Amino acid sequence: MTKNRNELIAELSRDLMPSRRTGMTIDIIIYWLVFNFTVAMLLIWYAGPFREGSIQQARANPQFLLESIVGLSAIILLAISAVRSGIPSNVTSLKRYTPALLLLLTWLGFYIFGLWSPALEPSMLGKRELLPCYLETVIYGLPSLLMGLYLIGRLWPLHGSWSGLIIGLAAGATPALIMQFACMYIPAHIITHHLIPGLLLGVIGFFAGKYYLSKS
Repeated sequence: MTKNRNELIAELSRDLMPSRRTGMTIDIIIYWLVFNFTVAMLLIWYAGPFREGSIQQARANPQFLLESIVGLSAIILLAISAVRSGIPSNVTSLKRYTPALLLLLTWLGFYIFGLWSPALEPSMLGKRELLPCYLETVIYGLPSLLMGLYLIGRLWPLHGSWSGLIIGLAAGATPALIMQFACMYIPAHIITHHLIPGLLLGVIGFFAGKYYLSKS
C-alpha cells in the first residue's frame, strides 16, 4: 500500500533531531517579498501617479504612519508564515498563522476606526482613472500569488489550501497597502475597494493552493 505524504514524513523524521530552518527558506521569503513589492509598485505606478504629498503625509501624521507600518508588518509576517508552511513540522496551523492573521485584522481595524476618526482628512485627491480600484488591487496582486504558489510548491507543504490562503492574503494586502499612497484617502473606500478585494486573493489562493500545492 502506498503511504500518504503525512505518513511518509512522520516515518522519515521519527529519529531526526530538530534543526533550524534552512537558508533556502529565508532566501525564498526575501525573494518573494522583493518580487511582490516591486511588481505591485511598478504596476500601480504605471496605471497612474501616486497621490501628491503622500510620503510627506506619512512623515507628518503618526496615525497614518502607524497604520502603514502595521500593514507592512502584516504582509511580511504573512509571507514568513506562508513559506514556512512549506516545511513539515509539528506546529499546529492555529499557532503558525494566528499572529499574522491577528496583525492583518489589526490593520483592518485602523480603517474601521478611521470611519469615525480618519488619519487624514478624506479627499478625492489621487482618484484613479484607468481601472476601478478593486480591479487594480486584485490584478496587481495576482503575479505575487502565482509566484508564491510556485515557490512554496518547491518545498513540501502539507496543507496546500492553508498555504495558498496565507500567501494570497499577503499578495492581496500588498497593492492594498501601496494604494494608500497612490489612491484617494477615504476610509470607506479603502475598506471596500482596497482591503476587501485584496483579501479576496486569499480566497483565490485557498482554492489554488488546494489544487496546485496538493500536487507539488
